[in-house]
Amino acid sequence: MNMAQEKTVTARLAALHPVNTLMEEHQFILKSVRELGAFVERLQARGGFPEMAADLEVLKGIAHHLVDAESHHDREEDVLFPRMVAHGVTDLPARMKADHAEFRKRKRRLYQVAQVAGTGDFSAFKTEVTDLGRFIVRELTAHIATEDDIVYPRALEVLDSAEWDEVKRGCDAVGYCCFKPADQRGEEIAAGAPAHAPAAPAPVELDLRGVPMFRRLETVLKSWADLERGRSIRITNDKKPEPLQVLFRTKENGRHEWRYEKEGPADWVATIRKL
Repeated sequence: MNMAQEKTVTARLAALHPVNTLMEEHQFILKSVRELGAFVERLQARGGFPEMAADLEVLKGIAHHLVDAESHHDREEDVLFPRMVAHGVTDLPARMKADHAEFRKRKRRLYQVAQVAGTGDFSAFKTEVTDLGRFIVRELTAHIATEDDIVYPRALEVLDSAEWDEVKRGCDAVGYCCFKPADQRGEEIAAGAPAHAPAAPAPVELDLRGVPMFRRLETVLKSWADLERGRSIRITNDKKPEPLQVLFRTKENGRHEWRYEKEGPADWVATIRKL
């Protein structure tokens, strides 16, 4: 589904509709898939672990996010698909569940390999990660397209509004990915909190372009340590702050939200919110 078609499908849905959430999660998953594809291509030019440097940490972050996305599959299998089957739509859920089983097996293996990356035989590591990565990139991308283009529109055809309310409650009970979509953060309003809450405080601005390279990490971490929960820092850098993002994935998993506002080519701007 292209961007215009996706907007057509979701424009008529409430912000917290399960299909909106699932499709937004797809965008996060696809970002990890693209990062994995880029990693695999870089890997082809490497001859040993010493050449990999911080790239091994990048792989760990990618593998973590792909495994964490299994709650996305769980919500489909445990909540959405049974509703579709009850309406006689059986083939699509069966195909998607079969795909999920293959993805789980390969994503978990990729996660295991990533955790011990840097040890053992590099040639075996390179071969296995290449095979796993290319399968995940190819098949998961096609799977997401099928769900966006066929499965979700079919579900919207057969389920009524009362059933979608039940699907939403079931999804909430299963839980969401660590990169929970922004729409889900509106839950407080849906639950009865004031609709006109005070505006969030402005983020702390950190322009790192004039800061010496060896002081940039220290500058960000000091501001982060002093930051109150719920507030954000906005960093502006003259190159992609990928090592910093990997560090946050590793050390602040579940305690932060990272969002790019600008991705090059000259400057990179990212907002990091403390949860």
